[in-house]
Amino acid sequence: MKKKLFTAFLTCAIVIGLMAGCGNNTTASDSTPTATPAAATDSGTDAATATPASATDDADKTPVTITYYTWVQSADGEYPQNMIDGFEAKYPWITVDFQMGSNTGGEYSETQAIKLLAGDGIDVTTIKPSDYQQYIDAGYLQDITGESFLSAYNAAAIDSVTSAGKVYGIPFAEDVVGIVYNKTMFEANGWSVPTNREEYLALCDAIAATGVTPTVQGIKDTWTTGQEGMVFMQNLYGQNPDIFTNINNGTAKYTDAVVVETLQEMQDFFASDAVSPEAAGLTYDQAASYFVTEKAAMMSHGEWIMGPINLGEPEFEVGVFSLPTNKAGQAHIGAVEVGQYQSIVASSQHQEESKLFLDYISSAEGAQYFADTMSNMTPVIGVSNASLNMWAELLSEDSLPFYYDQMYSGAQSEFLKQMQLLYSGDTTADEMAAALQAAQDMKE
Repeated sequence: MKKKLFTAFLTCAIVIGLMAGCGNNTTASDSTPTATPAAATDSGTDAATATPASATDDADKTPVTITYYTWVQSADGEYPQNMIDGFEAKYPWITVDFQMGSNTGGEYSETQAIKLLAGDGIDVTTIKPSDYQQYIDAGYLQDITGESFLSAYNAAAIDSVTSAGKVYGIPFAEDVVGIVYNKTMFEANGWSVPTNREEYLALCDAIAATGVTPTVQGIKDTWTTGQEGMVFMQNLYGQNPDIFTNINNGTAKYTDAVVVETLQEMQDFFASDAVSPEAAGLTYDQAASYFVTEKAAMMSHGEWIMGPINLGEPEFEVGVFSLPTNKAGQAHIGAVEVGQYQSIVASSQHQEESKLFLDYISSAEGAQYFADTMSNMTPVIGVSNASLNMWAELLSEDSLPFYYDQMYSGAQSEFLKQMQLLYSGDTTADEMAAALQAAQDMKE
């Protein structure tokens, strides 16, 4: 179990970042990042200035185009284009062909796997944690062990992308999930922040009684259902740390009583007044607008939700509190992980140019675009976004990586689809468990 040893590294990195970013009040609507010099690493290398020798002289360079395939884009479309513009300005002979993949359900992973298998011309791509090891095993990703730009990242983040002593991607985002809430509304109504599951459910009842929706998700975008399930599924993971390992190796099943019980808890939650009946027709961005216009008091999400929330310019104070995963008497288990990796494809014909791209997005200048425009935390040392300061406390809690990234990819995709059906009342906990196990049984 990754507990305080893991989160202590992340907290240390955030504290360093907050100190370095002091006075930086940019939000997701800001288009120009403040390039904060990266802190020196243990080896004494300045990560912000470490540049491969091939980048020092751009005279007489042959024009090259590299393809970047990702699902990561800001709500207003500004990122990653602003970062790409910065990269192309620094390396004018390199053009980046940005290709946006759909993150609906498991579509991104499915399409990406097909492209990688076919050698479809991708040079750099964003990898989900659940896909990383299988792509390494398949030989799809380039070994970048020892590259100078890796010194830009904190030790815990590098550990997360290390497999059998080798590194095949940069740890691009530090993610933590909590409950975002309307702090002004809470104070006006005398609502207290819950410390366990029972208090959370009682709070949902109290909020619903005022005519306000307690919590909202954009269930139309399949991936967000994983966030709505976090309160329940992260507890299953925390109380049974080997559950997904055992399911993946065949010694446990999704149809086991302990899993079905958790799915039933979610079914009961979805049938209550806690969630918005409109959510099935809302996208991720529309759900954020629903929250910003004070139709809902809370959202279960990661720090990335601050991007669309800030774009909506809420007229109230936004707060965040820890996931109430624990039932009364249980230890609290949070959700913290490096949530996305950037990797060079092994079949790329432009290895050196792709390394320059990773070097740039690992620099203080390149990473600041991500921190500011996406409102994401980054493990690049010395880079921060002041609007995310309130999330730092959640990094100090005992935690595990996100439960859904421990699932076999086929079962993960089926889980998100089944969550939509569970939310709408079109399936039951038992039926969902059977569907998950059927998807799991397809694993080779």
